[in-house]
Amino acid sequence: MKKFTFILYIFSVIALGIIGAWIGAYAYKINNIGKLETPILEGMENKDLEYELSLVTSENDTIVSPNAVVVIKRNYNDCGHIIKEFKQIDNKYVNMNEKEFETEFLKDNENFIIENFSSKEIVVSEDIEGSCDQHYLLQSNNGLVTVYKYNSEGEKEEYKETNIAVEYLTDTDREELEAGIKVIGESELNSRLEDYV
Repeated sequence: MKKFTFILYIFSVIALGIIGAWIGAYAYKINNIGKLETPILEGMENKDLEYELSLVTSENDTIVSPNAVVVIKRNYNDCGHIIKEFKQIDNKYVNMNEKEFETEFLKDNENFIIENFSSKEIVVSEDIEGSCDQHYLLQSNNGLVTVYKYNSEGEKEEYKETNIAVEYLTDTDREELEAGIKVIGESELNSRLEDYV
């Protein structure tokens, strides 16, 4: 009787093991249905990889997403500055591939070149003769600190007159304002003006 119980016990353990393995394999299969397989790249073991999923046409061309951003880079030759502007994609370009986008975009923007094209971001650039509009000059005028801005031809134009009286500034500040203080960018301009208050 003990031998029969022992054999029954062994068969029960084996049967439970087989049933458990079968249930585990079935559960694993169900959990992985619909998941993309991750490609294995040689030499990239144990590294975090970031994948960019692109919208793709039947010909495997990347097309413009409705959520894409256009980065417009303007390269100013005289001052060497690059001004970037970020815009949401215009609906007329959505679902276009790179060739279609280039043809349509360059109809209205012939001086631009396309630097980078993906479904999420398109970078276009333009070379411009002259200086950007981020060049300022602080000077004293009629007893007040006045802000001048340089236009694209490099000519000084009055931008705004502040209510900061020059007579209450230090001798060093007054001398610098007499000669003129060149400032680049609005943040530096605002910082300089705040120093005088």
